[in-house]
Amino acid sequence: MILFATASLHASEPATQPASKPDAVEITDDKAAIASPQITLTVMGLSCPQCSGNVERQLKRIPAISTIAIDLGAGVVKLRLNPSQSVTRRALAKAIDDAGYTLVKVTVP
Repeated sequence: MILFATASLHASEPATQPASKPDAVEITDDKAAIASPQITLTVMGLSCPQCSGNVERQLKRIPAISTIAIDLGAGVVKLRLNPSQSVTRRALAKAIDDAGYTLVKVTVP
């Protein structure tokens, strides 16, 4: 037995996206300096206090970072930078990698 499936497309209803300003911008350029006072990192693999300690230890080696707050449940690391200093995505990714984890996303407000 042969079955045929057909699909109908409704071209008369255009898809519309609401015009809204994004709350945050994802940084994907490894070499671009990030001078925002706050940075949020999404990190894969954060799940325990030891993970948190490993990541914090590596990030503290970056002079531009003044404070580090880690949310293990969300896998998120929030950073504050020292005024008038910047950091690159590459430096953040290296610190996270050196701690044994993977940087998934860098977001600035």
